[in-house]
Parts: sequence; C-alpha cells; structure tokens
Amino acid sequence: REAVSAATQANNVSTWKQVCFACLKAEEFRLAATCGLEVIKFPDHVDDVVTFYSDLGYFDHLVSLFEQGLGLEDAHIGIFTELAILYTKHVPEKVMEHCKVFFSKLNV
Repeated sequence: REAVSAATQANNVSTWKQVCFACLKAEEFRLAATCGLEVIKFPDHVDDVVTFYSDLGYFDHLVSLFEQGLGLEDAHIGIFTELAILYTKHVPEKVMEHCKVFFSKLNV
C-alpha cells in the first residue's frame, strides 16, 4: 500500500510499472490493478504489462485489467485492441461482442 502511495506521488509510468509488478509477485491483485491502469494509459508500456501478467499465468487478472481500462478517460486504441487479442486467447466467447461494440476503436 505504501508503494502505491509513493507511486501516486511520483506519478511516473516507470514507477507505476515497477510497483505493479511487485504487487503481482506478492499476489496483491487489487493494488496491481490500480497501478496497472496507470501504466496501460501509455501505449508503449502495454506489451510489458501483458508479458509480465502472462509470464506469471494471471490471465484472468490481465483480462480484468484491460476491461477496466476501457473505462479510462484517456483509453487509447491499444487497450481496445489488446483486449480483443486477450479475449481471442483466453475468453473466446467474448470476442465477437467486443468486436461488434468497439469495431471503430480496434486496430485491425
């Protein structure tokens, strides 16, 4: 919790990412999601988050993070596209609905 507070004060994507990864290692998924949402706002860091969650096998938490990311004020096309990819791999029954609803926001 203190690390998340420090990341909030630093408000730096690298700090958010390191705290997110530390929270994941400690299985503090709610705190990891808080930090992860700050990281995925930056398209250049989306792949790092996906890789880290995936390497630890936390696919459900990863999908949940990106679902929450859809509601971000500054959600970008990469969040919508990455969620479509995650659905394809891990929750195929949600792919078609996601594509229909967010077609204009997908990078296809």
